[in-house]
Amino acid sequence: MFKKVLSFALASSMAMSIAANAMAAISSPIYAIESNSYGYNKDLGAVNLNEKNPAFSYGDTVYYPLLSSQGAQENEKVTEAQNALTAANESLKAAQDALKLSEQALKEKEEAVKLAEQKLAMAQAVADAASQWKNSVDGSLGDEESKKAAYVEALKAYDSKQEAASTAYEAESKSKAELEASENSLKAAEQERNSLKNDTETKLSDVKAKEEAVKEKQLLLNEALKGTEKYISSTDDVKGVKIKSSWDLNGNAVERVELVKKKAAAPFEMTNKYIYFVTVDLKDSPETAQTDISGKISMKKSGSFDYDDMKLDVNLTVGYPDAKDNVIGKDPLIFSEGKGLSGDYEDELRFEFDDDAYFTVDTMGQGKILLAADNEFDANIAMIYNAANLDFFNGNGATFNKLGTLVIPAPEGSHLYRVENGGKLVKSSASYDKDEEAFMIRTRTLGRYVISDVDLRISEVKPTHSNNTNNPQTGASI
Repeated sequence: MFKKVLSFALASSMAMSIAANAMAAISSPIYAIESNSYGYNKDLGAVNLNEKNPAFSYGDTVYYPLLSSQGAQENEKVTEAQNALTAANESLKAAQDALKLSEQALKEKEEAVKLAEQKLAMAQAVADAASQWKNSVDGSLGDEESKKAAYVEALKAYDSKQEAASTAYEAESKSKAELEASENSLKAAEQERNSLKNDTETKLSDVKAKEEAVKEKQLLLNEALKGTEKYISSTDDVKGVKIKSSWDLNGNAVERVELVKKKAAAPFEMTNKYIYFVTVDLKDSPETAQTDISGKISMKKSGSFDYDDMKLDVNLTVGYPDAKDNVIGKDPLIFSEGKGLSGDYEDELRFEFDDDAYFTVDTMGQGKILLAADNEFDANIAMIYNAANLDFFNGNGATFNKLGTLVIPAPEGSHLYRVENGGKLVKSSASYDKDEEAFMIRTRTLGRYVISDVDLRISEVKPTHSNNTNNPQTGASI
C-alpha cells in the first residue's frame, strides 16, 4: 500500500510524572520519551526533528525520541535561552513595527510641510500682487480737491476709482491675513515634523539595541546547545530497556511499537546523527474515513525506572486527504463529487507521469473512491525477465462503478501484460491505437501493467512492489 498518506498528529502529549521521572533520571541515562512526534523525510534520508507533529500515513512510522538525563539540565538552559531569544525577537518585532509607524507618520508630515510651504509661497505671491494693485490705485487718485474742482464731470469716474481703491485695500488686507495664517501653519507643521523626526530616531536606536539583544540571545542559545546531549545515542544506554503499549481506541490500527536507532536531522546540535526512538508503526489500510488512535506507551529498565515512571500518551487521527482536482498521483487521495470528480459524464482523470497515461470514465453517481498510481520500476519482475526492456504502470487497484478507458502510451510493437494479485503476468488483449501511440484498455479497475519490448515467456513471480495499495472498494491487494 502507498506509504505516503496524510494524517493529523493531534496533541500527542507525554503523560509522565515529572517528580518521579526526575528521580528515575538520576540513575538512568534516559530522562523521558519526548512528547512530540516526528516523521521520516525521504529527501533528507532521516527523521526530521525540525518538524514537530507532521502528517503521517497508514503504513507509516511515527517517531518519538528518547531524551537524555545527562542533557536534562542543559536542555533547561536551552529552553531558557530559546525563550529569551523568542522574547527578544518579539520585542524587536514590536520596535520595528513602532519604527515603521513613526517613519510613515514622518513621511506624511514631510508632505504636509511641503504643502504648507507651497501654500505660503502662493499666499506671498497673492499678497505681493494685492500690494502692487493697491499702490497703483493710490497713484492714480492724485489730488482729490483739485480734481473735483476742475473736473466735476469726472466725478463718476473718480467714484469708480474710489470703489476700486476700496477693493484693492480689502484684497491687500485679506492677502496679509492669509499669508500670516500660512506662515503659522508652516511653523506648526515644521514643529510636528521635527518632533516626529526625533521620535523616529529614538525608535531606530531602540530597534538597533534590540537587534543586538537578539544577536546576544542567539549566541547564548548556541553556547547552550553546544553542551547539550539532548537525545539518547549510545547503545549501552538502552540495554535492558523494555517497551509496553496499551491502546484505548483502535489499537488494531497499530502494527507494532518498538525501539529503533535512526538517523535524525535537526538544527544546531545534531544534524545527521543516529539516535534512539520509540516508534509506532501504523498498519496499511484502504479506509477512506479517518481513524482515531489513542493509547499509552511505557518503558521499563531494571534498576533505573519502571512502567510507572516513563509513560507517553499517544493520540493520533489518521486519514487520507481529499483531492483538489482530477490529477491522480502516487500519493493516495480521496476522490468524490466536487473533490476531483465533477459528476459530469466522461470526466477525464489524468495521471501525470512521464509516459502521459490517463484514464477516462463516466463518473456520474460515483461515490468516494481512493485513487493512486505510479510508474515505479519493479525489480523483482525485471529480474525474471532480464532480457526485456520493461516499463510499468502501477494503479492502486481501485474499481469504478462504470467501465472506462485506461490509456497507457507505449511504442508500436510493444507487448502489454496485466499483473494479477499473485504477481503473475497475463498477456493483455487491449488494442493498440497508432494515432494515440498507446494501448487502449477497457476496464473499471486501475490495475498494474507491464509494457515489454519483446514477447515474454510467462514465469511465476511474486513481486514485492512498494505501492501495494489495497483496493478501497473490495479490499483486494493489487
